[in-house]
Amino acid sequence: MSQSSTLSPDGRREDAAPDRSPRPVRRGLLPESGPQRRLALGGFVNQLGSAAFLATAPLYALRVIGLPIGQVGLGLGVAGVVGLLAGPPVGHLADRRGPRGVFLVTLLVQAVSMLSLLFAHSFVAFMVSMAVTDLAGASGGAARGPMIRRFGGDEVPRCRGSAPTCVRRPSWPAPSARWPPVW
Repeated sequence: MSQSSTLSPDGRREDAAPDRSPRPVRRGLLPESGPQRRLALGGFVNQLGSAAFLATAPLYALRVIGLPIGQVGLGLGVAGVVGLLAGPPVGHLADRRGPRGVFLVTLLVQAVSMLSLLFAHSFVAFMVSMAVTDLAGASGGAARGPMIRRFGGDEVPRCRGSAPTCVRRPSWPAPSARWPPVW
């Protein structure tokens, strides 16, 4: 690592101390160590797992459960609407009860509902499992917001711009892939 030098106001050259933080921290990919980093890495793992689940759940419904594509699309559409409507009330609950406990409960509910898909052998069971999964996923995102505000402090934009966002950006086309048009 080379030392950088700057010019002082009177034109003399001053040597600055080298930045000893790891390269991902210097480049803004990871926040400094502490709760911000744990929150960013936890969000990264959660987003990665959710993306893998959302990519494979329709295939599972088509190939293993044997549902027609129209029912898979309808089930995912209903699940998306349920998840969309669940966010604000759970965010309000996280503000009142504490975001950490609410977030942990939503992660537990999401894990159980994802596992319940293994026992779904009908359209109704698939739709309920996916609706609860989306409800818990949207609720977890709403509960994570206050934690980001709490741990992010003055650096909330920097905390939001780290690892979880790197996973979310490539997944923007995911909603259109989740709900294919049925003709």
